[in-house]
Amino acid sequence: MQVKLIHLFPDLLNLSGDRGNITVLKKRCRLRGISLEVVPLTLEDSISLADADMIYLGNGSEKDYPRIVTKLKEAEAELLAFRERGGVLLAVGNSYPMLGTSFPITTEEHPGIGLMDIKTLPSDTRLTGNASVNTPFGVLVGFENHTGITHLGASVTPLGTMLSGFGNNGSDRTEGAIYKNIFGTYLTGPLLPNNPELSDLLLEKAIRQKANHFEGLSPLPSDMENLAKGYLLNYDHRTHKR
Repeated sequence: MQVKLIHLFPDLLNLSGDRGNITVLKKRCRLRGISLEVVPLTLEDSISLADADMIYLGNGSEKDYPRIVTKLKEAEAELLAFRERGGVLLAVGNSYPMLGTSFPITTEEHPGIGLMDIKTLPSDTRLTGNASVNTPFGVLVGFENHTGITHLGASVTPLGTMLSGFGNNGSDRTEGAIYKNIFGTYLTGPLLPNNPELSDLLLEKAIRQKANHFEGLSPLPSDMENLAKGYLLNYDHRTHKR
């Protein structure tokens, strides 16, 4: 079994150690005898998704997003076709709001790429800190740091419900968004090293859309990942001596 992942703009979108997410996906595939081909693309490369199974967009600096969106708009037909055939996309941090109809850069709204029905408005309040989210596939942990206030449309499902932290907007307790196999979240850290259940969910969805009789991934031990997650979940209750 081979899975092809397009890693978009890793030279720009690596603000939160995002290559760690790719490393985790590679390792969890390798331990199961699955070949994960990772194709990094820069702004100078053409975007072809005809044989892609997954796309990853990491967290980046706001100053780079206007030209990133311009580049992705050029590939709008490819991205929509990828979405409709069940391709898996994960966008984290500042890349998440870009998936919607509009997203902020400082105090200005910019048009997004329209892959899901979310709208993100600018705010003068920064929502930052460790966060934990209850999802149908387990509790996720990470770090959020954003001023955008995101609201979900009727066709979009939240990734989960906040246990701690702010989430999409600090008021409705939702975090992230899912539409078809398009996933967006404010959680960084990087995200996947601490959340093996999300890594496996994404891989399963990517494989299932190309292999109809796929029976699911074989389980892997996740003792170290769960230890790290437990530490983060209990972080606020710890006393640190200096």
